[in-house]
Amino acid sequence: MALRLDKYLTELGAGTRSEVKKQIKAGLVTVNGAVAKKPEQKVDETGDEVCPVSYTHLRAHETGRNLVCRLLLEKKKKQE
Repeated sequence: MALRLDKYLTELGAGTRSEVKKQIKAGLVTVNGAVAKKPEQKVDETGDEVCPVSYTHLRAHETGRNLVCRLLLEKKKKQE
């Protein structure tokens, strides 16, 4: 199913819709290895690799899904 990129990242817990839109417009999110610039870009949640990029946290061996999970866990730990 195709979703808007900003909605997809919000559902993953990467931030609020407005925070996610800012990250996308700043070029901090990639879809299938290409930098995404439009929050309204459609992504397939089962087939596309979506990766919010944090250059200070990026590890070469991580896939997009692993990176999202790790960043969400780090965010949760900071909130505790």
